[in-house]
Amino acid sequence: MRPTNNRLLDQLPPGELDRLRPHLTAEVLPLNQTLQERGKPVRSVLFPTSGMISIVAMMRDGASVEVGIAGREGMLGVQVVLGDDISIPALKGVVEEAHRQHLKVAVHAIDAGSI
Repeated sequence: MRPTNNRLLDQLPPGELDRLRPHLTAEVLPLNQTLQERGKPVRSVLFPTSGMISIVAMMRDGASVEVGIAGREGMLGVQVVLGDDISIPALKGVVEEAHRQHLKVAVHAIDAGSI
């Protein structure tokens, strides 16, 4: 079976990955694009295959600080797997770094607890 280039997806049992494959869409994203707005419904879960996604916390004074990153080892949208489809109110995901490719899957294709 062909690897996805995302280490999290590639570690799934073959049956789970086979179930997700038809729903995965490869995309290249513009630098600095906001992928998930804070407190808004999550429309898709993103699995980076190159580059990285910054997870940014917004402060009360309007400043922002990077509190995490997701690269080829992870995903953006873990709350969907945990059964929630709303983005965390204080956080947003932003595209960082060159070679910004990822695999995207719509929320409806993921069952809570399946990944």
